[in-house]
Amino acid sequence: DEADDIRGDLHAHEMIDMGLQLEEQQRDLAVDSGVIKLHATDRQKTALLERSNKLGRKITEWLKIRKSFTLMVATLGAEEDAARARGARLQPTPALPVHAVKLWLPSRLVVMPGVSVKRSHARYEFELRVGHAHAALEELRRLLLVRTAKYHYKDAFQHGVAASTRAKTSIANVDERIRRAAAQYRVARLALVSLGPILEETDWKLKLRPLSHDDRDTPAQAAEALRKKKEEERPASWIWLAQLSEEEGSQTGMAEALQIEWTKTRARAWRWTEEVDLVEEEMRRVLEFQRWKAEWWISLVDQHLLAANDQILREGCTAYTCRQSRMQLDLRRRFEENWKDLPRYIQLGRDSLGQIPPESADDSAAAAGGEQEEEGGEEEEEEEDAEAPVPEVAGDTRLVASFVEEFLV
Repeated sequence: DEADDIRGDLHAHEMIDMGLQLEEQQRDLAVDSGVIKLHATDRQKTALLERSNKLGRKITEWLKIRKSFTLMVATLGAEEDAARARGARLQPTPALPVHAVKLWLPSRLVVMPGVSVKRSHARYEFELRVGHAHAALEELRRLLLVRTAKYHYKDAFQHGVAASTRAKTSIANVDERIRRAAAQYRVARLALVSLGPILEETDWKLKLRPLSHDDRDTPAQAAEALRKKKEEERPASWIWLAQLSEEEGSQTGMAEALQIEWTKTRARAWRWTEEVDLVEEEMRRVLEFQRWKAEWWISLVDQHLLAANDQILREGCTAYTCRQSRMQLDLRRRFEENWKDLPRYIQLGRDSLGQIPPESADDSAAAAGGEQEEEGGEEEEEEEDAEAPVPEVAGDTRLVASFVEEFLV
């Protein structure tokens, strides 16, 4: 019943979509918690704790909404809440971390014996999971192409310890993004495996197959590995054949992957350039404020001299205002001394980065969005800034040579 899937202004489809977003944030939090566990600084621990608390509040509010749609969730969550309460009494921190809190989505409920799931809710999650799986697969293919380009660039143009280390760090970052995209795909497919039988859906298995480690190679890498091992020829991984257009996976597909990565990196470069400009302006305003504050304290001397009739009071007011003025001037001189080399360092950094392609009005919205990719497909790609042409791809070696070094590495 469609009317039964609405609570207030919220539809069950929106509720499940919110749950999937929280689930993704839980995965990211779990990965980041494991990465910084051994050698975390106080700032990293604080940031992770704030992030965990914020996510915990979101999950708590969402579970209240979830229980209004499915009363069984309240019963199922009672045992988990009791276990967490017992852990909180015995330990300084709750026994159950935020990223391990169960969200009781339909894909989890269908595998539990004796628990019924509303078919419409299962259908909503199934459709969302299919979209997430295809999006993760597309992101995985794009990142694999970017990683190949980075390897080619490193082999052809990066020499020396410093350059090689920088290139390896960049490749490691892409590898981490590949692992996260693969994990997102596997989670989505696992949910589809649970939801498929009750919805009698099987066609999705032809397009969304199990993902293995060997599938995370580009066609060129797989062919090269086979050539070196002199093995029998085998077809490319299924991820390069699933819903591919004629251009995807070819040189044009490589060009598109590099264009996306270049555009996102350029947006980050503009964002950090703006941050540096803001810091410079804040430094200038601090110095200007302290100069004004010192003059303001001096201006109070005449006011108190006119208002006070007692000689001792006038001398005390004068001494106090002069002392406060001197404190502001001392702070100003100290800041000037500490910041005296910063303009030179900032200029050196800008010179080392080279010339960042100018930003047009059309690019401002994209840069403000951070790393979020623009939607709209080819129509928005045709509106790309003419003054900042995206590198073209031509050939194996020149494929990466045209890529901007300071942005890619």
